[in-house]
Amino acid sequence: MINKISVIIADDHPIVRHGIKSILENSNLIDVIAEAEKGEEAIKHIKELSPEIAILDMDMPKMTGLEVIQTAVQLEIKSKFIIITAYKDETLLQKALSFGVSGFLLKENALVEIILCVQKVYEGKSYISSELTSNLIYNNESKKNFRWSKSSDIKSDTYREKNIKISCLRSE
Repeated sequence: MINKISVIIADDHPIVRHGIKSILENSNLIDVIAEAEKGEEAIKHIKELSPEIAILDMDMPKMTGLEVIQTAVQLEIKSKFIIITAYKDETLLQKALSFGVSGFLLKENALVEIILCVQKVYEGKSYISSELTSNLIYNNESKKNFRWSKSSDIKSDTYREKNIKISCLRSE
């Protein structure tokens, strides 16, 4: 019997929590051990249940996902954290990473990416939504005049080549 990854989900929207829970539990790799609607509730569950991973909405009432993480770190809780958000904001991503977030997932990509994100974070790796990763790479390319290939035009890479490069960056 395979040990399942224990997860807590915190999001103020019941439909989002239910959707994430359904996807995770259908994988047979993950056990959702608690759900929370608010940040305070998430901290309580994290302290009491010690999940391997806590999936936290960035924007919850009274206590944000980052504030939950900050509190958990102060309490020396060993859980790993994934932020799930609707915001495609590079600054927000950088702030989350500075708080020790292991995963950063856009809600619009969660259906496709949530299981892989949980698996990577459980393995001790980081995971960032593919769309954000693409944007970061493109923005860095623009800022540094970095070239993907010998050609000076980023459009010279095929869609497959770009995805391979993104996958390589994720696995580092």
